[in-house]
Amino acid sequence: MKVVYYRHNRGLAPIAIKRQVFAICELTLVERGELLYRIDGAPVRVAAGDAVFVMPGSTRERPTGEAADYVSFNFQTAHLPELPTLLPGVLGETERALIAAADTVMARRDSGADRQMRYLTSCLLAGIEARFEREREHPLVRRIKQYIESRLGGRITLADIGEETFFSPVYCETVFKKETGMPIMRYVTVRRMAEAEKLLLEGALSLRQVAESVGYTDYNYFSRTFKKVTGHTPRTAKTSLL
Repeated sequence: MKVVYYRHNRGLAPIAIKRQVFAICELTLVERGELLYRIDGAPVRVAAGDAVFVMPGSTRERPTGEAADYVSFNFQTAHLPELPTLLPGVLGETERALIAAADTVMARRDSGADRQMRYLTSCLLAGIEARFEREREHPLVRRIKQYIESRLGGRITLADIGEETFFSPVYCETVFKKETGMPIMRYVTVRRMAEAEKLLLEGALSLRQVAESVGYTDYNYFSRTFKKVTGHTPRTAKTSLL
């Protein structure tokens, strides 16, 4: 991923965009006011709390209007998010925190800014994609994921999941792997490492506290697992992301 352009518009009229074929991706989140687009000829009204996602190859235009607060991420990526054009109600506390972090990175503009903006944009997209994915997924898979999220810092076993869902562990594993493409315990590991990266970004906990928060009492084992999943060590991540 490459973040080509970032803008946080505060209290100004939106910049008018003439009709054009857009070559990269755009994600714009509205904090206050509203934006009016025409995407592929269709009108799209983006109210406060909503977002608009524009795919490469789409035709877009936007007139100016009343003052509005909004944030735009323009980026290139090999993995095109599977999102609708209008994303109602996606601006929550997590998204606001990621935007605040992006503002800090862009104000500082040090040597790590490009890497940090890639990470923040990826986190933002992943959260929005996950929300829309949950609406489409198998009810048992959703239930398993909810249980895992509630237990990221504690013990999770297939037997526990079976008891929680009232299905056999074998059936849970079969359905989950068919729907997601990965075994349940692999998903648990991936989610724990994603949560660890988030905690490292926040910077409030030590490395060992981060490990314990995602269910690892053995820091060395956590560090090896983290590197295997993410490609870098917790210490490197903590240093580079802050």
